[in-house]
Amino acid sequence: MSFVIAGPGLPTGNSRLLPMIIGVKAVRVRYERPRSYYFGRQRRQTRDAVEIMVRTADRLPMASTSPALFVGEVPLIEYEGMGRNLYRFFAFDFAKLRPGDPISLGWPFSSKKVRTNYRYQLESGILVR
Repeated sequence: MSFVIAGPGLPTGNSRLLPMIIGVKAVRVRYERPRSYYFGRQRRQTRDAVEIMVRTADRLPMASTSPALFVGEVPLIEYEGMGRNLYRFFAFDFAKLRPGDPISLGWPFSSKKVRTNYRYQLESGILVR
């Protein structure tokens, strides 16, 4: 999958510890094999998710608590590195995500976030992995 910067993303504020978001792409995904994830302490499986590719100006910090991508007020805490300053965040309970909600980067349980001008918008189609 190629990475495309999707929308006007000039940051409107920054935290000292988190990098600015400089690109976002959201796609609906159907997995050929079920993918496991945790909801609280409960292990669940799904074949459907939304993956949000995020490019940052610098790498995400390594800490005891991982940063979260926020779509509106919904935190996405599961992610994986995809390359230099490129991360794939997973939304397994994606019905909570609303088109047009602001995208920001922050720490779970903190009100301080790196705000952007990016808005949540799914690309058309469904990717099969």
